Amino acid sequence: MTDIERSSNEIYTMLRKAAMGCGYDHGSASDIAQAAVWLCENGMDGVGAFVAACNSGPIRMCQPEIKPQEAMFENCIVSIDAHSVFDLLLADAGIASVYATNIDVPDLLIGFAGLCARVHGVELVLAVEGGDKFAVAADLLPGQHALQSGCSVALSISGRQPQQATLSPISPLVITPANWAFCLERASRTYVPATEESRAKGAGASLTDND
Repeated sequence: MTDIERSSNEIYTMLRKAAMGCGYDHGSASDIAQAAVWLCENGMDGVGAFVAACNSGPIRMCQPEIKPQEAMFENCIVSIDAHSVFDLLLADAGIASVYATNIDVPDLLIGFAGLCARVHGVELVLAVEGGDKFAVAADLLPGQHALQSGCSVALSISGRQPQQATLSPISPLVITPANWAFCLERASRTYVPATEESRAKGAGASLTDND
């Protein structure tokens, strides 16, 4: 089947709905979708990472182990734990490094790092245990980094970067039909049936799609 082409906004909107269809709250769904889009804009398979996160297992939060100057997230579920990982790094609490072990979808962690760098004007360093070490800036992912599920990563902030304009995305972005079909199915779980009763209660469009 031919790959599907969509804009960044189309991918974000679909993934946000699909994440809610998987049981994520509105805020988490928005963040996961933005992280996936960041990957797409940097030439990685962000939608594939999103699908992997949705299929990785039950939604549960890891309880981090906090030590002086470092924190540890064992069995890291990126779609849930990434918020806490980067909050600890950004907070003025003396945490210099955060370690995430047995990561379910490490590519999505890169997306969250890029989103964090873009929003907060920082550059982050990701050091893979026994492997690669690379920096992620607001709209820059130097080279391709194929991380394996189950790997462990140490994250730190290497410095502040000037706020940059949002990356001009590659347009259009390419998605595999299977991944897009998955997102359509999960998004459909957020829809209500098209009945007279649902329309009377405000579901659907009125005279135009903007009503």
